[in-house]
Amino acid sequence: MKWLLLLAAMVLVTAISDGKTLIVDPTERVGPKTLTTVMAEASSGDKIVLMPGSYPGIAINRSLSIIGSGKVVINGQGDSALIIRAPACRISNLSIVGSGTNPGIAMKSQDNILSNCSLKGGSVGFDIEGANNTIRDCQIDANLGIKLIGSKCTIQNNSLTGTSFGVTLYKSEHNRLAKNRITGQYISGLDIQESSANDILDNRVEGCRLGISLRQSDRNNLTNNSCISNELAGLYLNGSQSNRLLGNTLSKDGDGILLSDSEGNTIVSNMAASNTYGISLRGSGHNVLKNNSLKGNSNNLRIDSGNKINPKQDDFVQDIDTTNSADGRPICYLVGDTYRELHEGFGFVGLIGCKNVKVSNLTMSNSGTGVLLVGSTTCKVNNCTIRYSEVGISLINSKNCTVEKCSSESCKTGFLVAMSSDDRLEDNGAINSTETGIKVEGSSGLTVKDSRASACGVGLSTKNSPLCQVLNCTASDNKDAGLELTSSFKCTLKVVKSTLNQEGISLVGSNDCEIDGCNVSSNIKDGISLAQLSGTRLRGNTASGNGQGVYVQSSKNTQISGNNLSANIRYGLRMSLTTGCNITDNRFIRNQITGINLVDCRGNNIYHNIFIDNNIQNAADNGDNRWDSGPEIGGNYWSDFRATGNPGDVPRQIPSKGVDRYPFQKPIGWS
Repeated sequence: MKWLLLLAAMVLVTAISDGKTLIVDPTERVGPKTLTTVMAEASSGDKIVLMPGSYPGIAINRSLSIIGSGKVVINGQGDSALIIRAPACRISNLSIVGSGTNPGIAMKSQDNILSNCSLKGGSVGFDIEGANNTIRDCQIDANLGIKLIGSKCTIQNNSLTGTSFGVTLYKSEHNRLAKNRITGQYISGLDIQESSANDILDNRVEGCRLGISLRQSDRNNLTNNSCISNELAGLYLNGSQSNRLLGNTLSKDGDGILLSDSEGNTIVSNMAASNTYGISLRGSGHNVLKNNSLKGNSNNLRIDSGNKINPKQDDFVQDIDTTNSADGRPICYLVGDTYRELHEGFGFVGLIGCKNVKVSNLTMSNSGTGVLLVGSTTCKVNNCTIRYSEVGISLINSKNCTVEKCSSESCKTGFLVAMSSDDRLEDNGAINSTETGIKVEGSSGLTVKDSRASACGVGLSTKNSPLCQVLNCTASDNKDAGLELTSSFKCTLKVVKSTLNQEGISLVGSNDCEIDGCNVSSNIKDGISLAQLSGTRLRGNTASGNGQGVYVQSSKNTQISGNNLSANIRYGLRMSLTTGCNITDNRFIRNQITGINLVDCRGNNIYHNIFIDNNIQNAADNGDNRWDSGPEIGGNYWSDFRATGNPGDVPRQIPSKGVDRYPFQKPIGWS
């Protein structure tokens, strides 16, 4: 009886339409058995109704409507299930089974509508070329759901899942992607490449690596989309300009909104909550941000030059007003301002190209950088506390700026100074920085005074930064070095206390530095480590209770004088492959292995030192070094050698090579 009612309905439709209605029925009760037979009879404008059953794939060369009645399966069997070459076709209510590398449906014409279909399998679900095509209300399960090269097409209200891309647009414009639901493990849910003026509206993208990505794409409109739990970013723009991001919701993504090398975009009224980063602008200047709400992100707002070695000030020039908020507090971002005082409850402060601006008495957390200074001069940051941020306070390309009485707690880097000159950090504290408490790169003339770094990865690190001073600072309980200097020439460390770190003070390739009056004790490895440098001076330091007091490697012309290098677990001083050093007026007492151990060293002068009760031996030398400075100046005092006179003239042999020809009878017989 059902097939009689269907037949009557079809006769009625035929009577009121321009074309005829053809029925395909595998049971042959209401029409021919095969789709191929009916296709041979069909003309443009006809409607083909498929009764329940499974059919092989077909190519459509005429403008037809093909409608499934009940469960209708079109099986590609290694080829495309449908190849649409004619325009103005209408396809609906079909289950498409794709397989192999060919697309499940290949649409190579225009003005087609495909609706209420399901597609499963195959490397590509839909491959669409042409203009004014529509895909709506479909269920798509394919590695690449929809591939579109065309214009003025509509992809709406579809559900997609897969592993490669949900929807891709390539060199396409004026398309509409709206109200689609995209889930799975896609590289990108919606991927827009080299495309412009597309509307991407009200989509929900969840669980992908990237939610919606724009690559080299301009003038697109992304409005009211929801991106949830996408690994890298909810909205990602790379090399893309003049796009509009309006009213999107980003939640539990890596970055809620991430711009890389993308300028001139407008970002308005978006909500980014519970992401790793709320909004990130990386190497992306001249964007407009208004009325965005950043809430509960690990880092609410991040603005930097990405991975560029030399940050450009232009990367930081943005139009960001106080209608934007971070955890309910307004964001203050000033460009080119002068003579301002900021002391309100801001959630982020940026000073770009500013002069004589003072920032004080702020407490903030969960930001890319709490207080960001770029290209600014004579600005001052005072009495601020920043917690749980990527960087507490940054000075980039800045000059004569001061940061004082500030605290960074549980940040990745507490204080960052990069490409700057003559700045000053005084009476600051970095606590529990996962990487570095105070990080200095490519800067000169920096003074760090009366500051503290504790429980960090590295306490204080300088790289490629000459003429810096570290005065009366403390580094303790850091996982790596308390202080490390790399390729930083003519720096001064005075009255620094570096204890309970992996290493106390480490210098690599940093010539002509001075370490004076420092206490580097109870560190796991070396108190002071010097490598691949020359002209360094160690004077009046205490290095006790370390793995070894001082270690000098592959260096030359170092002065080590007046230091207390005692009670270390291994050596007081160990040197290897080192030449031309003067080692004078030091104390080597009760080190557990050796006071001084020289390995493959030559041309070093060692005299007027005190060696007392070092456990295994007071000294060892396998090279060609001088252990005295002649009969008038003399050699060293040895607790294990009885000398007569100050100096005496009975030589003391140094295991395994070397000799002190004029040892002293008294510990300070030369004074």
